Amino acid sequence: TGGSATQRSFACTPSYKTGSHTFEVKDVPGGTLLKTASIEFMDTPPPPPCDPQVASVLPLSAIIDKSTVFTVTGSCLPDTTAFFFEECVGIQSLGGTETQKQFRCTPMYTPELKTDGVVKDKLNGTPLFHFNMDVRLGTPTVTSVTPTSATLGQVTEFKVEGTSLSDSTAFWIGECEGITMTGGLAEYRTFNCTPSHTTGVKAGLVKDQSGTSGNALYNFTVNVK
Repeated sequence: TGGSATQRSFACTPSYKTGSHTFEVKDVPGGTLLKTASIEFMDTPPPPPCDPQVASVLPLSAIIDKSTVFTVTGSCLPDTTAFFFEECVGIQSLGGTETQKQFRCTPMYTPELKTDGVVKDKLNGTPLFHFNMDVRLGTPTVTSVTPTSATLGQVTEFKVEGTSLSDSTAFWIGECEGITMTGGLAEYRTFNCTPSHTTGVKAGLVKDQSGTSGNALYNFTVNVK
């Protein structure tokens, strides 16, 4: 039906029986064989390609610092389907089917409603579905307080590291005056205070909140020189 020196096209009607059939390409009729391949004859044509659709993303809430599996449900979902929402770290595709894909990631840093969730047909591809994700704090934990030594009369910044640390996190060191939270996220909080009065080893404590209703999270000591 036409072509050029680099491409030729031919038309014919598959007939008689289904199954695998061999075809040959020659330089001229009855001439030198250039290529042999196979083609499949089917009773009905294959279904046309369909457009990917997303119906839902679940769950729509997650705990900060906790690895979570999210399920995307829809139709015609390609293997390249991509999933994203802000501050969900280490996004990993767990695979699935054309009607369901799963992804794993860990929400971090800021507990809040994330309004930028999106599912795409591929990375940097076409958006298929937008969603909100409610990221919440879990049970707070503390793994360390640094530094473990300080100088008498010198303002010192202490870093509390852990998980799900809220703005209400309370910090105390014996004879350290002017204790003030200076910043942080769910993974850490920083506090300033000035070791005063005497040198020596001072007891310290981190709680989930101040007052008698607060729960102790971590005991430590600081050597004041």
